[in-house]
Amino acid sequence: MGPGAISPTPPQAAEVVLGPDGLGVVNFGEEADQVVAELTALLGRPSDDRPLGSCPSGEVERLVEFAELAVLVGRRQGTPRFVAWDLGPPSGALPALTTAEGVGVGTTLVALRAAYGDRLEVRGDDPFGPSFEVRVPAPGRLTGTLTGTTSSDTVATLGGGAATCAA
Repeated sequence: MGPGAISPTPPQAAEVVLGPDGLGVVNFGEEADQVVAELTALLGRPSDDRPLGSCPSGEVERLVEFAELAVLVGRRQGTPRFVAWDLGPPSGALPALTTAEGVGVGTTLVALRAAYGDRLEVRGDDPFGPSFEVRVPAPGRLTGTLTGTTSSDTVATLGGGAATCAA
C-alpha cells in the first residue's frame, strides 16, 4: 500500500448482539439514520438500502440490508425508526451474528432448547414451516424458523421486533 492508502477494516460484528429489543448497540425505537450509521461503522456499508413500496399501508417503509442482516424501518411518532431485524443464512460477508445466549443461524434445536428452556415455544404446524418464538418481556420479540422439529434440525432464520406490512 502506498502512502495515504487506507487498509480495509473487517466488520466489527462482536458488538452486534441479536436481541428481542434490538441489536445490542442499537435499540428498537431509535431514529433510523442513527441506527444505520452505527451499524455501518461496525458492519461496513449496507449491501442494499431501499424504500418498501410494497408495504403502502403498513408501518414498514424502508429496508436496509447488511448482507444477511436486514434492518426494518417504520414511521413512529412521525419519525423513521428502527422497528425490527431479520437474519438469514450466512453469506460469508459478516462474522457470525448471535444472541447473547450464543444462538444463531445453524444452531441445533437441542442447543436452542438449552439456551431458552421453558421460554421457547416450537411450532411444527406453522403454514410457513417449522418456527419458534422465545417468550420475552413485552414489547420485545425474538422469533425464527427451523429446518425441522427433530433435535438435530437447525435454526434457519432469526428475527427480532415487530413490524406490520398490511396490503
